[in-house]
Amino acid sequence: MNSVIKNAQREYFDLIQKYRDIVFLDQTNQKTICLILDEIYCFWLNIKNAIDLELSKMAKEKQCIIFSCGIYIDIANNEHYYFKALGDEHIISDPLLKLGSICRIPQGNSFLQSLQVFRRAYTDVMNILENYQNEIYILPIEMIVMQDEQEYRKILESFFLSFLSSIFHYKFNSRDEFLKKYSSYEDIEKDISLALPLFDGIAEQNISLRLKITNYISTQPIQLEIFNMLTEGEKFLNILFGLNAQIMHTIVVASTINLIPFIRNQQAINYFIMIATQHLQDDNIFLKDIAEKCLIFYIFYITIRKDYLTQFCFSTFVSIVKKRKILDTIVLKIRKNQINIFKSDTSNMLQFVQEVIQEEFNLA
Repeated sequence: MNSVIKNAQREYFDLIQKYRDIVFLDQTNQKTICLILDEIYCFWLNIKNAIDLELSKMAKEKQCIIFSCGIYIDIANNEHYYFKALGDEHIISDPLLKLGSICRIPQGNSFLQSLQVFRRAYTDVMNILENYQNEIYILPIEMIVMQDEQEYRKILESFFLSFLSSIFHYKFNSRDEFLKKYSSYEDIEKDISLALPLFDGIAEQNISLRLKITNYISTQPIQLEIFNMLTEGEKFLNILFGLNAQIMHTIVVASTINLIPFIRNQQAINYFIMIATQHLQDDNIFLKDIAEKCLIFYIFYITIRKDYLTQFCFSTFVSIVKKRKILDTIVLKIRKNQINIFKSDTSNMLQFVQEVIQEEFNLA
């Protein structure tokens, strides 16, 4: 069972541990990191199709959880206890592959910032492969999902247009259609149908859309010469797409491979539910199930204290949770009580789900 995936964990560990000393040398430079990344890419490229086949079968038979909206799980802070608490199999899309494009950008002195992130991700991956490779799988999920890049971008754009249509209560079939309808920030602002947490960190939430976008642009590493050539409608679309791209990618990954996202960031979960619910048509039971379990997992994350989980050594903790289908039981109780976690009153829903979680997650 899972022989390709399990063999890949051992082989990948053998590969990257060779670079342990090099990664942390003071004189390590961008060229060195890029050479390591090239070898990692080639390793996964040779076996990604076999992994894809085995992963597809595994995801049909088991509750597979994927770490989403982050680079690495953070083993040092015991975040893997939360990750392993619900579900059957647990997957992290290789953080070092994710960092490939960032580490290759010509950055001069700022490469040191990317190197620090790479080192933290490398340490986390090594920790998993050295100690937990049978419990948490590092896999080339980005490669698998985006192997047909044209099809991937088509799906991503479909999600974006659906989301755009939902917040304006108007069916947009293309970006050009939006740009014909809106030419200024003021036109856009008067038709937005719901408050969007688009510009996190801006204190003046009641200021106009024009000022919000202007302030937002001033804080971003944007090539202003190119950006200033865009119309206001194009600027809005680009910013909106950028802010939602990670969540839309998470939904594409989840729906393509049948994986349940584990999201631990509040803003990210809000975006996920906001976008996912636009696709929760009556006949889309598949995505409903994924989105529901994703939200339940987030509520679990903010409900159960970490010190309660870490009272057990990790192997004991895993053996306890493996014996019980806790996520399925929570879902059944929610549905039995006719709680729609997407439409019920938020405070009452949250309280009910938290009570169910606390009742079911009793490891004594």
